[in-house]
Amino acid sequence: MVTLKAASANDGILLAKLMRDTFKDAYREVHSAEDIKEYCGRVYADGRIHTELSDQAAVIKIAFMGETPVGFYQLVKKACPLDAREPAYELKRIYVLASQYGRGTGKLLYEDVIKTCKTRDAALMWLAVADNNKRAQTFYQKQGLVIVGAGEVIPVGSDSLTSSILICDLHNIN
Repeated sequence: MVTLKAASANDGILLAKLMRDTFKDAYREVHSAEDIKEYCGRVYADGRIHTELSDQAAVIKIAFMGETPVGFYQLVKKACPLDAREPAYELKRIYVLASQYGRGTGKLLYEDVIKTCKTRDAALMWLAVADNNKRAQTFYQKQGLVIVGAGEVIPVGSDSLTSSILICDLHNIN
């Protein structure tokens, strides 16, 4: 059974490793090993994750299968660049290990994201999803999110990812 736990300052090394592992699982067929290594070293460095864990406004939860971390999400209060409704939260990251694909772990994490946003009286939840991450695009559209436009270009080593912004109107969810 998968359980969720709020990440604490003591989880920095564990979370950074989980972030690197889940990113590799999601993009190993898209980017070279060198590009993934550069990206993970820059974005998921232990020190950077410790800093993100100290952000009191952020919500970071880790999914565990027993004692083993298998996924996570990171939610931050941030206005959507393509929709002015406030308050808004960005689902900055949500990933699961490949061993959890199709097992409901992503859905469990996503449902907790929505619950968290609603308890904070958010009007909108949004995220940017890589255009070539069809698994994620399909997942979010099944959850009712709508693509509203182009997101940023994300550098991954010598490569890059285009992205789309998806939104969830939280007033339309029970």
